[in-house]
This record gives sequence, structure tokens and C-alpha cells, in this order.
Amino acid sequence: TFAVGEEPVSAEMGYDKVHDHLGAGAQYIGSPDMSCLMHQQGCARRLGLPLRFLHIAQVLNGARQ
Repeated sequence: TFAVGEEPVSAEMGYDKVHDHLGAGAQYIGSPDMSCLMHQQGCARRLGLPLRFLHIAQVLNGARQ
């Protein structure tokens, strides 16, 4: 609900996070929170960043894409 009520702040936070991930050398981002993954994935796609996003269940199942 934060992303809906505070869209500009939420978007900026998402952009900052994906830039930080990329700057740290990450290729994959994993999380148990699907809404967080979708938000960051959308930010990364809008910025054209080559990051892959996986839910923890996908990681535990051996996924790499």
C-alpha cells in the first residue's frame, strides 16, 4: 500500500535500490516478498538495467532465470 499512497517516494526508493544492487555487482536479486520483487523489477526494466529477479521459492527450486 505504500507504493500506492506514496508513489513518487516509492518509485525513487526502488530506483535507488536497483542502482545500488547493480553497483554492488549483483546479477540476481532474490527475496521472499513478491510485491517488493515486482516493484524493483519494474524499476530496473524502466531504467534498462540487466538485473534478474527471483522469488526465494524459485531459488530453492534451482531457477537461474
